[in-house]
Amino acid sequence: MKAGMAANYTLDNSLFSSSLDKLASEPAVIVRQRNMCVIWKPPGWTVSVGADDCRDNSKHVGQPLESWVDSALGKMCPIAKDSRAGHGLLHRLDRNTSGAVLCAIDYRSFYQARLQMAVGHVRKEYVCLCCGFLPPEPRLLEDRLNLVKTSTGAWCNVVSSTGERACTEIRGVKHMVDAEGTRLSLVEIRLHTGRMHQIRSHLSHAGYPLVGDTAYKGGMVPWCPRIFLHASTLALDLDDVSLAAQVPLPADLRQALSCLSSCRH
Repeated sequence: MKAGMAANYTLDNSLFSSSLDKLASEPAVIVRQRNMCVIWKPPGWTVSVGADDCRDNSKHVGQPLESWVDSALGKMCPIAKDSRAGHGLLHRLDRNTSGAVLCAIDYRSFYQARLQMAVGHVRKEYVCLCCGFLPPEPRLLEDRLNLVKTSTGAWCNVVSSTGERACTEIRGVKHMVDAEGTRLSLVEIRLHTGRMHQIRSHLSHAGYPLVGDTAYKGGMVPWCPRIFLHASTLALDLDDVSLAAQVPLPADLRQALSCLSSCRH
Protein backbone atom coordinates (compact mmCIF):
# COMPACT_ATOMS: atom_id res chain seq x y z
CA MET A 1 0.00 0.00 0.00
CA LYS A 2 2.98 2.35 0.00
CA ALA A 3 3.64 2.99 -3.68
CA GLY A 4 2.93 6.61 -4.47
CA MET A 5 2.21 7.50 -0.84
CA ALA A 6 3.02 10.81 0.76
CA ALA A 7 5.82 10.59 3.29
CA ASN A 8 4.60 9.75 6.82
CA TYR A 9 1.06 9.04 5.58
CA THR A 10 -0.53 5.67 4.85
CA LEU A 11 -3.91 4.39 3.75
CA ASP A 12 -5.02 2.14 6.61
CA ASN A 13 -5.27 -1.51 5.53
CA SER A 14 -8.30 -2.01 7.80
CA LEU A 15 -10.29 0.05 5.31
CA PHE A 16 -10.13 -2.93 2.96
CA SER A 17 -11.66 -5.43 5.39
CA SER A 18 -14.72 -7.43 4.33
CA SER A 19 -16.42 -7.05 7.73
CA LEU A 20 -19.24 -4.89 6.34
CA ASP A 21 -20.33 -7.28 3.59
CA LYS A 22 -23.36 -8.48 5.55
CA LEU A 23 -24.41 -4.83 6.14
CA ALA A 24 -24.00 -3.74 2.54
CA SER A 25 -27.64 -3.11 1.62
CA GLU A 26 -29.25 -2.05 4.93
CA PRO A 27 -28.27 0.60 7.51
CA ALA A 28 -27.08 -0.58 10.91
CA VAL A 29 -25.74 0.81 14.17
CA ILE A 30 -22.08 -0.18 14.09
CA VAL A 31 -20.73 1.67 17.17
CA ARG A 32 -22.54 2.96 20.24
CA GLN A 33 -21.08 4.82 23.20
CA ARG A 34 -23.62 5.96 25.78
CA ASN A 35 -25.96 8.35 23.96
CA MET A 36 -24.13 8.61 20.63
CA CYS A 37 -23.85 6.11 17.83
CA VAL A 38 -22.42 5.70 14.36
CA ILE A 39 -24.73 4.37 11.65
CA TRP A 40 -23.63 2.58 8.49
CA LYS A 41 -25.24 4.31 5.48
CA PRO A 42 -25.24 2.19 2.33
CA PRO A 43 -25.15 3.83 -1.12
CA GLY A 44 -28.61 4.67 -2.41
CA TRP A 45 -29.88 5.92 0.97
CA THR A 46 -30.43 9.64 1.50
CA VAL A 47 -29.74 11.85 4.52
CA SER A 48 -31.59 15.17 4.41
CA VAL A 49 -30.57 17.12 7.49
CA GLY A 50 -28.78 20.39 8.13
CA ALA A 51 -28.60 23.71 6.37
CA ASP A 52 -28.26 22.19 2.90
CA ASP A 53 -31.47 20.15 3.17
CA CYS A 54 -33.54 22.52 1.02
CA ARG A 55 -30.87 22.38 -1.68
CA ASP A 56 -30.32 18.61 -1.61
CA ASN A 57 -30.59 17.31 -5.18
CA SER A 58 -31.46 13.77 -4.13
CA LYS A 59 -33.59 13.98 -0.99
CA HIS A 60 -36.67 12.74 -2.85
CA VAL A 61 -34.74 9.90 -4.55
CA GLY A 62 -33.68 6.72 -2.78
CA GLN A 63 -34.47 5.44 0.70
CA PRO A 64 -34.35 7.99 3.54
CA LEU A 65 -32.07 7.15 6.45
CA GLU A 66 -34.34 9.22 8.68
CA SER A 67 -37.13 6.67 8.20
CA TRP A 68 -34.81 3.83 9.16
CA VAL A 69 -33.69 5.67 12.31
CA ASP A 70 -37.33 6.36 13.24
CA SER A 71 -38.23 2.68 12.83
CA ALA A 72 -35.12 1.15 14.38
CA LEU A 73 -34.55 3.53 17.30
CA GLY A 74 -37.81 5.40 17.80
CA LYS A 75 -39.28 3.08 20.43
CA MET A 76 -36.30 3.67 22.74
CA CYS A 77 -35.20 7.18 21.75
CA PRO A 78 -37.74 10.02 21.37
CA ILE A 79 -35.28 12.11 19.34
CA ALA A 80 -35.25 9.40 16.67
CA LYS A 81 -38.87 10.30 15.87
CA ASP A 82 -38.33 14.08 15.96
CA SER A 83 -37.95 15.53 12.45
CA ARG A 84 -37.23 18.99 13.91
CA ALA A 85 -34.03 17.54 15.38
CA GLY A 86 -33.16 15.62 12.22
CA HIS A 87 -34.13 12.35 13.95
CA GLY A 88 -30.83 12.72 15.83
CA LEU A 89 -28.72 12.63 12.65
CA LEU A 90 -25.96 15.23 12.80
CA HIS A 91 -24.75 15.53 9.21
CA ARG A 92 -25.54 14.31 5.73
CA LEU A 93 -23.89 12.18 3.08
CA ASP A 94 -24.73 12.30 -0.62
CA ARG A 95 -27.09 9.57 -1.80
CA ASN A 96 -24.37 7.60 -3.60
CA THR A 97 -21.75 8.08 -0.87
CA SER A 98 -21.39 5.20 1.56
CA GLY A 99 -20.05 5.22 5.09
CA ALA A 100 -20.38 6.52 8.62
CA VAL A 101 -23.08 8.92 9.86
CA LEU A 102 -23.11 10.30 13.40
CA CYS A 103 -26.40 10.05 15.30
CA ALA A 104 -27.36 11.19 18.80
CA ILE A 105 -29.91 9.21 20.76
CA ASP A 106 -30.83 11.91 23.24
CA TYR A 107 -31.27 15.67 22.96
CA ARG A 108 -28.39 16.67 25.24
CA SER A 109 -25.86 14.70 23.20
CA PHE A 110 -27.37 16.01 19.96
CA TYR A 111 -26.77 19.65 20.87
CA GLN A 112 -23.35 18.92 22.38
CA ALA A 113 -22.28 17.18 19.18
CA ARG A 114 -23.64 20.01 17.02
CA LEU A 115 -21.45 22.42 18.95
CA GLN A 116 -18.42 20.15 18.51
CA MET A 117 -19.08 20.00 14.77
CA ALA A 118 -19.49 23.77 14.54
CA VAL A 119 -16.04 24.35 16.06
CA GLY A 120 -14.40 21.61 13.99
CA HIS A 121 -13.83 19.08 16.76
CA VAL A 122 -15.42 16.12 14.98
CA ARG A 123 -12.92 14.18 12.87
CA LYS A 124 -14.35 13.09 9.52
CA GLU A 125 -12.21 11.19 7.04
CA TYR A 126 -13.01 9.85 3.58
CA VAL A 127 -11.52 7.62 0.90
CA CYS A 128 -12.07 8.49 -2.75
CA LEU A 129 -10.76 7.54 -6.18
CA CYS A 130 -10.06 10.42 -8.52
CA CYS A 131 -8.98 10.80 -12.12
CA GLY A 132 -5.31 11.53 -12.83
CA PHE A 133 -2.19 11.31 -10.68
CA LEU A 134 -2.83 13.64 -7.74
CA PRO A 135 0.47 14.97 -6.33
CA PRO A 136 1.30 12.80 -3.31
CA GLU A 137 2.42 15.58 -0.96
CA PRO A 138 0.09 16.31 1.99
CA ARG A 139 -1.66 19.65 1.48
CA LEU A 140 -4.80 21.67 2.10
CA LEU A 141 -7.36 22.64 -0.53
CA GLU A 142 -8.90 25.89 0.71
CA ASP A 143 -10.80 27.38 -2.22
CA ARG A 144 -13.99 29.06 -1.06
CA LEU A 145 -17.21 27.43 -2.28
CA ASN A 146 -20.48 28.98 -3.41
CA LEU A 147 -23.73 27.04 -3.90
CA VAL A 148 -25.30 27.72 -7.28
CA LYS A 149 -28.19 26.28 -9.23
CA THR A 150 -27.32 24.77 -12.59
CA SER A 151 -29.35 24.99 -15.80
CA THR A 152 -30.85 21.57 -14.97
CA GLY A 153 -32.15 22.83 -11.62
CA ALA A 154 -29.61 20.89 -9.57
CA TRP A 155 -27.46 22.52 -6.88
CA CYS A 156 -23.68 22.33 -6.90
CA ASN A 157 -20.80 24.02 -5.12
CA VAL A 158 -18.39 26.00 -7.27
CA VAL A 159 -15.16 27.76 -6.37
CA SER A 160 -15.74 31.47 -5.85
CA SER A 161 -13.88 34.22 -4.02
CA THR A 162 -17.21 35.25 -2.50
CA GLY A 163 -18.09 31.74 -1.32
CA GLU A 164 -18.01 30.08 2.09
CA ARG A 165 -14.75 29.00 3.69
CA ALA A 166 -13.92 25.37 2.93
CA CYS A 167 -10.90 23.26 3.89
CA THR A 168 -10.07 19.77 2.58
CA GLU A 169 -6.87 18.02 3.73
CA ILE A 170 -5.14 15.55 1.41
CA ARG A 171 -3.52 12.98 3.73
CA GLY A 172 -2.51 9.98 1.62
CA VAL A 173 -2.29 9.24 -2.11
CA LYS A 174 -1.74 5.97 -3.97
CA HIS A 175 -1.33 6.08 -7.75
CA MET A 176 -3.08 3.35 -9.74
CA VAL A 177 -4.02 2.45 -13.32
CA ASP A 178 -6.88 0.48 -14.84
CA ALA A 179 -6.64 -2.12 -17.59
CA GLU A 180 -6.57 0.64 -20.22
CA GLY A 181 -3.72 2.43 -18.51
CA THR A 182 -5.93 5.28 -17.23
CA ARG A 183 -4.21 7.22 -14.45
CA LEU A 184 -6.06 7.26 -11.12
CA SER A 185 -5.39 8.19 -7.49
CA LEU A 186 -6.75 6.53 -4.37
CA VAL A 187 -6.88 9.33 -1.81
CA GLU A 188 -7.39 9.62 1.94
CA ILE A 189 -8.98 12.92 2.96
CA ARG A 190 -9.85 14.72 6.19
CA LEU A 191 -12.55 17.39 6.17
CA HIS A 192 -12.05 20.52 8.27
CA THR A 193 -15.34 22.07 7.13
CA GLY A 194 -18.56 20.46 5.96
CA ARG A 195 -19.78 22.16 2.79
CA MET A 196 -22.16 20.37 0.45
CA HIS A 197 -20.16 18.33 -2.14
CA GLN A 198 -16.94 19.78 -0.70
CA ILE A 199 -14.60 16.93 -1.64
CA ARG A 200 -16.16 16.57 -5.06
CA SER A 201 -15.90 20.28 -5.83
CA HIS A 202 -12.40 20.82 -4.46
CA LEU A 203 -10.87 17.87 -6.30
CA SER A 204 -12.66 18.69 -9.54
CA HIS A 205 -11.44 22.29 -9.40
CA ALA A 206 -7.90 21.03 -8.80
CA GLY A 207 -8.18 18.95 -11.97
CA TYR A 208 -8.79 15.54 -10.36
CA PRO A 209 -12.56 14.83 -10.40
CA LEU A 210 -13.87 11.74 -8.66
CA VAL A 211 -14.42 8.59 -10.68
CA GLY A 212 -18.11 8.36 -11.61
CA ASP A 213 -18.91 11.96 -10.63
CA THR A 214 -20.43 13.30 -13.84
CA ALA A 215 -21.82 16.37 -12.04
CA TYR A 216 -18.24 17.51 -11.34
CA LYS A 217 -16.57 16.44 -14.61
CA GLY A 218 -15.65 12.90 -13.56
CA GLY A 219 -16.28 10.21 -16.17
CA MET A 220 -18.21 6.98 -15.70
CA VAL A 221 -16.23 3.74 -15.98
CA PRO A 222 -17.59 0.20 -16.45
CA TRP A 223 -15.81 -1.22 -13.40
CA CYS A 224 -17.23 1.25 -10.82
CA PRO A 225 -21.01 1.37 -10.24
CA ARG A 226 -21.17 4.79 -8.55
CA ILE A 227 -19.17 7.79 -7.41
CA PHE A 228 -16.14 6.40 -5.62
CA LEU A 229 -16.50 8.24 -2.29
CA HIS A 230 -16.71 6.64 1.14
CA ALA A 231 -16.94 8.17 4.63
CA SER A 232 -14.44 5.97 6.43
CA THR A 233 -13.83 7.50 9.87
CA LEU A 234 -15.74 9.45 12.53
CA ALA A 235 -14.41 10.47 15.94
CA LEU A 236 -15.43 12.94 18.64
CA ASP A 237 -15.18 13.58 22.37
CA LEU A 238 -18.04 14.91 24.48
CA ASP A 239 -18.24 15.47 28.23
CA ASP A 240 -19.24 11.88 28.94
CA VAL A 241 -18.41 9.96 25.79
CA SER A 242 -15.46 9.33 23.52
CA LEU A 243 -16.45 7.74 20.25
CA ALA A 244 -14.42 6.58 17.28
CA ALA A 245 -15.44 4.41 14.36
CA GLN A 246 -13.71 3.25 11.21
CA VAL A 247 -15.84 1.82 8.41
CA PRO A 248 -14.08 -0.29 5.77
CA LEU A 249 -14.85 0.05 2.10
CA PRO A 250 -18.02 -1.83 1.12
CA ALA A 251 -17.97 -4.70 -1.35
CA ASP A 252 -18.81 -2.65 -4.46
CA LEU A 253 -15.85 -0.28 -4.00
CA ARG A 254 -13.45 -3.09 -3.09
CA GLN A 255 -14.55 -4.85 -6.26
CA ALA A 256 -13.81 -1.69 -8.24
CA LEU A 257 -10.31 -1.50 -6.74
CA SER A 258 -9.68 -5.14 -7.69
CA CYS A 259 -9.80 -3.98 -11.35
CA LEU A 260 -6.83 -1.64 -10.77
CA SER A 261 -3.09 -2.06 -10.41
CA SER A 262 -0.65 -0.11 -8.28
CA CYS A 263 1.57 2.24 -10.25
CA ARG A 264 5.21 2.29 -9.15
CA HIS A 265 7.20 5.33 -10.30
